[in-house]
Amino acid sequence: MIPPAGLAEMPSLGDSVYNDRGWRNPLRGEHFDRSLWEAYRIRADSAPALASVRLVDDGTFEVSSSAAFAKVADPQAAFELAAGWAMASLDR
Repeated sequence: MIPPAGLAEMPSLGDSVYNDRGWRNPLRGEHFDRSLWEAYRIRADSAPALASVRLVDDGTFEVSSSAAFAKVADPQAAFELAAGWAMASLDR
């Protein structure tokens, strides 16, 4: 996983004794999509994305989850928002 320019490190997705969550650039065919980052959690049968951040052509970031969407200009703010939404979905 390669973080976007302007982001020193990826935000934490909370502590887990199982080490079952993280950030990824998903595969699209045979290549990684370097304009998309997903916060995910590993389960017994899958690893669903809890929230995602996409870098769009105008240089902004689209942050989304199953319950929300936002367009954010600052990379740090975009990833912190996605991390918050991802951690909130862990409580459901």
